Amino acid sequence: IGMYNFLRYYLARCYAVFGGIVFGFSGIVLVRMVEGLSVGHTLIWLPYALWAIEGFLKEKKIRYLVLLTGAMVLSVLAGWFQFAFYLIFYSALYALWEVVVNRKKQLALNLLVFIPFGLVPLLTLFHILPAIDTLLVSPRSDVSLIDLQKHLLPLSHIFTLFYSDYWGNPATLSFFGRSEYKESIIFIGVIPTLLAFFSFIHLIKHKVVIFFVLSAITAFLLGTENIVSREFIQLGIPLVSSFLPDRTMYLVSVSLSILSAFGLRAFIDEKKGRNIFT
Repeated sequence: IGMYNFLRYYLARCYAVFGGIVFGFSGIVLVRMVEGLSVGHTLIWLPYALWAIEGFLKEKKIRYLVLLTGAMVLSVLAGWFQFAFYLIFYSALYALWEVVVNRKKQLALNLLVFIPFGLVPLLTLFHILPAIDTLLVSPRSDVSLIDLQKHLLPLSHIFTLFYSDYWGNPATLSFFGRSEYKESIIFIGVIPTLLAFFSFIHLIKHKVVIFFVLSAITAFLLGTENIVSREFIQLGIPLVSSFLPDRTMYLVSVSLSILSAFGLRAFIDEKKGRNIFT
């Protein structure tokens, strides 16, 4: 529902329905709703945050600021901080992109969209303070670089976009990939993935497509074994550097789900105009 309402600002109803279904039944949502319900509850609020940001910037209604605040608060209170952090950071980047790149008028009014990002820590302080106390006495703060690098996936992990069980599956006790199956899932379906790549046709027409393409590429690079991810881990950023790096695949899945809806429209529009190789 959240993804549908977000996509409706850019696409017709049929494409928005498609994007919503792709996200709702994507690998990350299905696996995380089974493997740790609190994780699934944490990550499903991202489309609502994107919907709220786009709604406020287009309609300038206070209810969208309330929706944005509520989505982030519910994500934080769901209890899985790393995914909540990704949700808030990703939403902030999207808001910044939209304000700077796509909207030059009413800048002062558009900046109000960042108010919820300041409210969320205050509204969840009763939850955050005990969490920080727990963190300070937990082994999480002493995670070594070697431990983190074990959760950097090989670049060949991109094959799982088309075959989710490329490295096996824990349900049949056959998983032999690096890290864990639940941490590395990026599968959204073969057809949606192909359509996501097809969305590149809209790169010039829709600047928002550029944002999600860059997001998917960046998140994938940060979660796989390469010079970019290794250098990022070695920066030693407090708290962030202790995150399991392959969990950035969550943002890859979200970005690809959105791009698949744009790709479906691009595919249909191109078919109307000329023959294409499929």
